[in-house]
Amino acid sequence: MKKRPKILLGTPTHEGKEYCLDYWVKVVKKIKKEFNCDIILIDNSKTDRYSREIKKRGIKVIKSPKYNLPLKSLGEARKKLYEYAIKNNYDFLFSLEQDIFPPIDIIKHLLKIRGKVNEESIIGVPYIIYKITYEERPYLTKDRLTNIAKGRMYNKKLRRKIQENLTEKELEKKEKLMKVFACGLGCTFLDVSILKKIKVRYSATNFKPDDAFLFTDCKKQKIPVYIDPKLLGKIIHIEGNSMNVLNWNKKRF
Repeated sequence: MKKRPKILLGTPTHEGKEYCLDYWVKVVKKIKKEFNCDIILIDNSKTDRYSREIKKRGIKVIKSPKYNLPLKSLGEARKKLYEYAIKNNYDFLFSLEQDIFPPIDIIKHLLKIRGKVNEESIIGVPYIIYKITYEERPYLTKDRLTNIAKGRMYNKKLRRKIQENLTEKELEKKEKLMKVFACGLGCTFLDVSILKKIKVRYSATNFKPDDAFLFTDCKKQKIPVYIDPKLLGKIIHIEGNSMNVLNWNKKRF
């Protein structure tokens, strides 16, 4: 019998995510009942107040410094998360940001995919980031952008390459497990062995977050990134309004 993998569910956070804290805690505790895992938040808020609120809800929290540059705050918090996963000998890190709500049996599903690919890898879950509207009134929605990047493209404004993300319509045409360039860290399953090889990097002044460097480094080291396009639509991504969470879909896969 194979050893049951040791999994850590966690993410950096800050007090700006307090609007969805109660819902996130409710969801991750249900996920933990489905597949036993440890849960942790890395809080980079200015004060300890938000950490105390997290602890009240029975979630382990580690405090990380807040810096003047947000991407530095995020990058340093991510370092603490990775260091904790490595130090405590976890097999996998399930990165689940506080405004992402997957079905409660998500870990079982991701482990099943990991078993199929049978190699050190990153497995991402597609979800909608924002609407793409027509440029003229009444600005109707023509498509929606996802978190999944198929590659990189040159951006004249930034004068560097950025990720080229797939749209909802593009992903809906896909059915089979597919390799992609990047998937973000909103709802992502990673082999902890990868975190030992790739160090956290970010450019706070060039507006390049740590996850952008992560996937670039994975490409260089030939570490594959997979997604299951059939998961699109099963994940609720909310921002800025806790009432939206009431529409969270509790169904299993």
